[in-house]
Amino acid sequence: MRPEPSLSVVTPYTGDRGLFIETARSLRAQSFQDWEWLIAVDASCGDDVHRLVDECDLGSRMRVIDNPHAALRQARSAFVLHLPAGDLLEPTAAEKWLWFLTSHHAYDCVESYRVSIPDEALVQSGNPGDLDVRAGLGSWAGVVRRDALRKTHARRATLPEYLHWSRVTHRAAGSPSTPGNRRARRSQTTRRIELSSKPFENKLGKTRPRLLMVVPFVTTGGADKFSVDVVSQLRQRDWETTVVTTLRSENPWLPRIARLTPDVFSLPLLLEPNDYPRFLSYLIGSRQPDAVLISNSMFAYTALPYLRRVARGVAIVDYCHSVVEGWLDGGYPRLSVDRRECLDLQITSSTALKEWMMERGAEPDRIEVCYIGTTPRHDNGRSSRAELGLPEQKPIILYPCRLTGEKQPAVFARTLNELRSRGHAFQAIVVGDGPYLGWLEAFAGRHGLDIRFLGYQPNERVRELMSVADCVFLPSKYEGISAVFYEAMAEGVPVVGADVGGQRELVAPGCGVLIPPGSEDEEVLRYTEILAGLIEDPGARRAMGDAARARIESDFTTERMGDRMEALLGRAIEVAASTPRVPPTSRAARDSAHEAVRTARWDSSAGSSFGPISWRLRHIVYRVLNAVGMPVYRFGLRLGLHWLEPLKDRVFHALFPRS
Repeated sequence: MRPEPSLSVVTPYTGDRGLFIETARSLRAQSFQDWEWLIAVDASCGDDVHRLVDECDLGSRMRVIDNPHAALRQARSAFVLHLPAGDLLEPTAAEKWLWFLTSHHAYDCVESYRVSIPDEALVQSGNPGDLDVRAGLGSWAGVVRRDALRKTHARRATLPEYLHWSRVTHRAAGSPSTPGNRRARRSQTTRRIELSSKPFENKLGKTRPRLLMVVPFVTTGGADKFSVDVVSQLRQRDWETTVVTTLRSENPWLPRIARLTPDVFSLPLLLEPNDYPRFLSYLIGSRQPDAVLISNSMFAYTALPYLRRVARGVAIVDYCHSVVEGWLDGGYPRLSVDRRECLDLQITSSTALKEWMMERGAEPDRIEVCYIGTTPRHDNGRSSRAELGLPEQKPIILYPCRLTGEKQPAVFARTLNELRSRGHAFQAIVVGDGPYLGWLEAFAGRHGLDIRFLGYQPNERVRELMSVADCVFLPSKYEGISAVFYEAMAEGVPVVGADVGGQRELVAPGCGVLIPPGSEDEEVLRYTEILAGLIEDPGARRAMGDAARARIESDFTTERMGDRMEALLGRAIEVAASTPRVPPTSRAARDSAHEAVRTARWDSSAGSSFGPISWRLRHIVYRVLNAVGMPVYRFGLRLGLHWLEPLKDRVFHALFPRS
């Protein structure tokens, strides 16, 4: 018999051969493979299941228990996965459930959202409350601690992911509970941070190159779309990818990545922050990545010395999108420069950003550029203005972004007001939400501006709106290279914006117009002149749009980005092998892991101008300020008090500076 496994799987055999084989295939495909399988049968179908066991050819991994009630008691692992015959699991289900219970000691068992196979209903939780162990596990699927089987009731958590395909119908399960009813909750106890000890081993076979990507979240934005595109492009080039997110978020674009790779782990859903470092160490040992890519994750940057030590021989690369003014002397690019000794290669979104980083100490032979690119759509199937409910005759000015101070909604609004006062007719469309939405709506109402506010829209819808627009206008304070400009140019639309960051590397003369930053009054006058010229000259608009699309197709496609990223990852792997970085000391690695855990606990990192005030007290102060101050802040923005936004940011970073 095999040594004691990390997980015991128990499946009651119901006599349906087809359902049993489906479950066996699902179990074979699990990313966690250190398990034994106990088949619970009664005397009436014993001979049949023994033949099935021989067909499955799993040897000592499978045992047939003739008494269904004894199967759970004979499990040799501390954790038992109960899986009814015919039910299916997503490939990472067992691994996620097991890690959740390993990290959250307050819970006895864990399940997940499920998909009802008969009626294809999505069920968030059909059985709210604790699990009644005395009544038997029945059709329940999940992992339970073996010790909890002796209890009357087992305290249950529900992971908010659809990991389980159940044969139980939605109607039979009863009404689902509210989404957060039994979600994982943080333990109130402080546990020692375990760095070196792994709860179990799970070294998987490997036949293709693999990338481990660490990002904060996968929400809607240029950086997040780039993450999706990287996974997609590498998949087309026969790479496997494991994706880890480190910040709490709804992750609306995570399903896009999940369609490309099943190996996706959202750490805030799975683990206590104390376990983030050793989980990454576990993943590196389990998946054996050829390269680790981090981007915009404060946790990953803080833990870099730890990652460098546990990932010896593995190439570690980062990707920087843009300089962030007013934070950390430049934001993530500044962090990348400061931690360059832990990176085998640094990749930037533009040459301008590469030069900025080299001026601050980045090594010229270890920093490269990879433009994010985009994919031009085919003309077939494009929507018309009439289909989108837009006017046919008026020029359309599109402003697609999250409405924050860095996108200068005041400059946008004042420019439109100046255009209208000069007698120009146009239709403006605002796509996006954010803290300035209320102010912008109020401004439009006071000045009688013809602006349609569409709120947040999916990326596909934004591309449709771009395709019928006459101009995309984005007067940002700072950018790397705007993903909006990539997509607008791919749709054959001229762009107007700020000559900041690496924008000029994309927006060549004849494809759009960029102006240097200046005072708000100066920018409004310059943008007004440019937009007025485009409104009055349809031929110039068409020529710029054609040139913009041609530029994307020749030099800035997603496919070119994929080729470039694969080449740079290959170079990083070679550099890591030929001239490896000196690994940090064990103490430096440990200290960085502890700091990273503090980062994860409050979604910010250590150090504060508030001196010895404890992190818990700072968090309490933050919660109070948030409850009292945010209504005042939103009301002030509606009144046009734009200075409140930098004030809010200064207060937050005084409490939790990311440094």
